[in-house]
Amino acid sequence: MIGQFIRRVTGQGGTLTLDDPTGWYSSDRPLFGGKEMQAMKLPAVNACIEIISDSIAKMPVYLMDSGTRERVTDHPALRLLTGRPTEALTAFDYHKLMESRRIAYGNAYALILRDKWGVPVELLPIAPGYMMPLLDSNAKLWYVGINPKTQEYRKFWPEDVLHYKAFSTDGLEGVSYLRRGAETIETALQAQRYEGNYYKNGGQVSGVLATETDLSSKTRFDENGNAIDLKNRIRELDDSTRLARIQLIVHCVGDMHCPAHIRYPGNTTIGYYKVDYFGREMRYHTIWDSEIVQRPHPWSFTDLAWLLDRYTEAEQAEITSGTVYDWGRESAAASKCIYDVQPGESIANDFIKKYKPLAESQIAKAGYRLAAVLNDVFGK
Repeated sequence: MIGQFIRRVTGQGGTLTLDDPTGWYSSDRPLFGGKEMQAMKLPAVNACIEIISDSIAKMPVYLMDSGTRERVTDHPALRLLTGRPTEALTAFDYHKLMESRRIAYGNAYALILRDKWGVPVELLPIAPGYMMPLLDSNAKLWYVGINPKTQEYRKFWPEDVLHYKAFSTDGLEGVSYLRRGAETIETALQAQRYEGNYYKNGGQVSGVLATETDLSSKTRFDENGNAIDLKNRIRELDDSTRLARIQLIVHCVGDMHCPAHIRYPGNTTIGYYKVDYFGREMRYHTIWDSEIVQRPHPWSFTDLAWLLDRYTEAEQAEITSGTVYDWGRESAAASKCIYDVQPGESIANDFIKKYKPLAESQIAKAGYRLAAVLNDVFGK
């Protein structure tokens, strides 16, 4: 992006002019893209921009006489705004594009092209970063455009540029909504990257944390011996950071109960070997990640949850009792039997019949225990 568009720059030969604005360019970030384009990779951000820009583009456009406040129906500009602003865009496409850029970059620009009589004949959208407002030494407003192919500069009268801007701190240049929420968006992006890398790695954890501290205690103390209220600290986090914490909790509790995610002395493969599964080669670990549940249950996970949620309140209380260490040891003891299956072995219905009860039991326990953890952390 162009650096600070509206600024006076001196030094190295004097003050910059409209005819030679090369020094305005700031090379510390790309001309087009940067964090705004990164933020668009977040589904929530992309969906919000899509919904808002769609809604704006569907709204009717009216042209008003600035003096009489009456609607104008025969002005050439109205035909562009409601018909076809440019050969490549319909009115809907044009307004959607302008609003999307306004939200993502804080500014959207369109160059007004005129015929020899000065009548508007086309509205040409200018990509973000290739148009900028500037005040000269006489406080006169100009717009400077950059040819993306030749990198040549050209100045335009304000009357020849449509400038759609978001909230502005100086009245000239809009500030991107995404940059204003950069910290929250970056946290959500990091959570998304973490989840993507986890599945890209086949669900294999990159390390194990160990501590001699009793993690089951609900009361923590600082270095001065004062009790720390962890629940309030979590509640004070912003929504995206809290969401990232919840995702980590869900991930850890789920992994703890997946039989193929437990390492044993003398067997550290966690099922990373191939077997013949119903006539096709498959990694044994993958079967325990999904196939062991999906094959015998061809319905939705919502239906599966309803089917497995059959424990009494007393049984649920027993399942959720103890510490996370107790849960881990129990899961390890119950799951060790899955390694009776050897590399290259052929498995089919007999395997499903034998191990499906274990898979269903582990899923149910993980669900109850996860609910208990979340209720303890976020409950009143």
